[in-house]
Amino acid sequence: MAAKKFFTDLDLNLNQLIGTLIERLDTDPTEPPQSRLWYNTTEKMLKYHDGTSAVPLSGVEFQKTDTALQWRTTNGTWVDLFEIGVFYNGR
Repeated sequence: MAAKKFFTDLDLNLNQLIGTLIERLDTDPTEPPQSRLWYNTTEKMLKYHDGTSAVPLSGVEFQKTDTALQWRTTNGTWVDLFEIGVFYNGR
């Protein structure tokens, strides 16, 4: 079945995506937009683009602040999930 294409943002109104798969690629995309998330099947690693480079999410540590859920990347930087387009509503 062909994938349905959306040419506008999709607002789930804080509802869940159930049974979702992250996009699987055998190589990192060239020139991805900031916040793109994918799984590199060759490296077996979840990655996102921080606006400058691909950042692996292996060994991820999470923390909840008053305003966001965050993870610590492999380089030690805390990143708000809001920055990569994932919303957290405390559930």
